[in-house]
Amino acid sequence: MVIENVQKLLKKDLQKLEGYLLNPSESSTMILLHAGTLKKDMKERLGGIKQILLDIRERDIPAWLQTRARMKGFDLSDSNAAYLLGIVGPDLGMLSSEIEN
Repeated sequence: MVIENVQKLLKKDLQKLEGYLLNPSESSTMILLHAGTLKKDMKERLGGIKQILLDIRERDIPAWLQTRARMKGFDLSDSNAAYLLGIVGPDLGMLSSEIEN
């Protein structure tokens, strides 16, 4: 199960989620996705879950692009990576699609 935008949950819904997390199903996986920094209250309530940060700062995107290109078997110069970022923007999904094609 994947729940997006956890940062937008209402308190009543957060209480339900917290109740589930106290006794989760053993045969399922739950992934909670959020944008930005979680509020202190949310962090405390979800403190027992494992967090994996996936943020890539915009200044690190050209290096990320070059790594993705190398994985596909070609080199991407600094200027080409900067150009691609300028044209497509910082959306990693769209950038990844451009590298794949």
